Amino acid sequence: MQKSELEAVQAAVADGVRSAIADPKTWELGFSAMREQLGIAAERESGKWALGWLKWLMNKLLIGAVVLAVLWLTGGLPAVLAYLKVKQ
Repeated sequence: MQKSELEAVQAAVADGVRSAIADPKTWELGFSAMREQLGIAAERESGKWALGWLKWLMNKLLIGAVVLAVLWLTGGLPAVLAYLKVKQ
C-alpha cells in the first residue's frame, strides 16, 4: 500500500468516525445497547446474590434442624422447649 493510499484510508476512517459521532442516531443506539447490557448484567448479578442468600439460609436452617434433632434424641421435648425458651 502506498503512502497516499494509506493517507486516503486514514482520512476516510476519520471522516466516518466524525460523522458517526455527530449523528444523534449513533448515540441513541449506543445508549440503548448499553442500557440493555447493563440490565442483563444486573439480572445476572442479582441472581447470584439471591442464590447465595438462599444457600446461606438453607444452611442455617439445616444446622438448626440438626441441633433440635440432637436435643430431641437426648432430652426429649423438655430439652427442645428449654432450648427454644418456651414454657409448657
